[in-house]
Amino acid sequence: MKHENFQSLDPIEVAKRAGFDINEAGRIGDPLRIVMTALSCSEQDAKKWLSEKFGGQENDDIELVEGNVKPVKMAQDFAEDMALYTIGLYARRQQKIVEQPYVITSKRELFPCTPKELAARSICYDKIPFPVVRWPLASVRQYRSSGTTSTLRECYDGILSLIEYHLDFGDKETSKLVALWIIGTYCYRLFESFPYLHLNGNAECGKTKVLRLISLLSFNGEMMTSDSSRAAMLRTIDANSCACCIDEVEGLQNPKDDDTRAVLAVLNTGYKLGGGDKKCEKVGKSEQWIPVFYDGYSPKVLAGIKQIAPVLQTRCIPIVMLRSRNKEILNRAIHEKDPRWEQLRSMLYPSMLENWKDVREVFSSIRSLVLTAREWELWKPIITIASIIDPSGQLANDMRRQAEKVQTQRKEADIGAPNFLKVLVELMNIHTESEKFYSTEDLYECFADADEDEYGWLIDPHKKSFRGKWLGNEMRRCGVVRGKAELKSICGKKYKGYTLRREHIEGLLSAYDMKTVTDKDSVAQEKAEITVTAK
Repeated sequence: MKHENFQSLDPIEVAKRAGFDINEAGRIGDPLRIVMTALSCSEQDAKKWLSEKFGGQENDDIELVEGNVKPVKMAQDFAEDMALYTIGLYARRQQKIVEQPYVITSKRELFPCTPKELAARSICYDKIPFPVVRWPLASVRQYRSSGTTSTLRECYDGILSLIEYHLDFGDKETSKLVALWIIGTYCYRLFESFPYLHLNGNAECGKTKVLRLISLLSFNGEMMTSDSSRAAMLRTIDANSCACCIDEVEGLQNPKDDDTRAVLAVLNTGYKLGGGDKKCEKVGKSEQWIPVFYDGYSPKVLAGIKQIAPVLQTRCIPIVMLRSRNKEILNRAIHEKDPRWEQLRSMLYPSMLENWKDVREVFSSIRSLVLTAREWELWKPIITIASIIDPSGQLANDMRRQAEKVQTQRKEADIGAPNFLKVLVELMNIHTESEKFYSTEDLYECFADADEDEYGWLIDPHKKSFRGKWLGNEMRRCGVVRGKAELKSICGKKYKGYTLRREHIEGLLSAYDMKTVTDKDSVAQEKAEITVTAK
């Protein structure tokens, strides 16, 4: 569309093409996207068109809305008494078939996702989604007219069957985990956080195949790579609450450019509700710059050959990928047009619309005796869904045992901090004082004596230039001190060092201890571990 043609365009015609009342299209909602969709034009041309046609108009009929109005994330959200999704459906517009966003609710309502329809229902929203068609109209109509839907158990069994047909993880538990994770993407906004999956393995071990399967079954699944721009990734997540399947994430290990660091920042914050980023954008005829929040919270699967950044690892449930020896499974390609993907999605949408309250209830009551802190935060949604699918608690306990293994592996891998603290505790045990100043030279010798293989370099005269910075960083990283080394005068001489408090360091070390149970207690623990309240 050329700029010289703007004057000949009829605003009413544009509004009709987009399915909006002309007053609504000019004042509320996302007019930029309306014009881009209706006229098939670029963002820049749409801005020019809006500026010429509506730049001088002001919204002078503002009025307060009575009653409760709750901000809603239109792609997927759960209110006190209603769940809703925005789905893509095919619609005819000006002799053209287009994908039109429609809202479907747990009350079995179906209406166009337009500012006019949303305002009529007192729905306050941020942005209108633009999902592709993943739930066909025939199935949508069946859900609205029928009183029955598939159970979450039926969804789980169907997903697990497809996973085991196409993929070989080497163990049943990983297949179960992936199936539960996929179901969780349809209700992830019920949770304060949702775990990432990290597929790590050598080339040709099936990582991309796993990503493809997950993208076809999960909520608004999208295939991406770590080279995807931060803006594209953030805007897609913000609009569609999509499950991102991101390949080749090894590029995020040591980001050297601003774009890669920006993508890593999105991933670091996007595992938790409220995570995202603000961007300053020009708005209105005056093009005033205002901050606009983009929601980065969504389910994500990361796949790569190398390990990812340590901070990002703490947001992930790790899955080690090995090359399969099952040639039959290896040769089974994933075809996007296979009707089974659509059939399963057509089961998942209505099933979660019917069962989301059970998920919320179980999530609020479930407890763990062993999993702690971040590990429990990551696994809690998975164990919640497992509890509903299998009321006996067996599936939930299978996942709990998987979580315990991961927690143990993480603690065994992170031995640097506890070893460092253990040396300091042993040093203080030599003396009677509860608080004592130690010079850096004393500390170097102490560490070298405690573990020559690990710390012997601290007394190497050729490495003196590195040890001061290393010691300070470790002191702060482990929480022993917050600031830099202090200078103290002892017997007329000045020494650089740190004041250590026995009780504080022992408390830090105790945080790395795991609570264990005996075999005698294990049965009682399994019963107490999961509180099942699903119907």
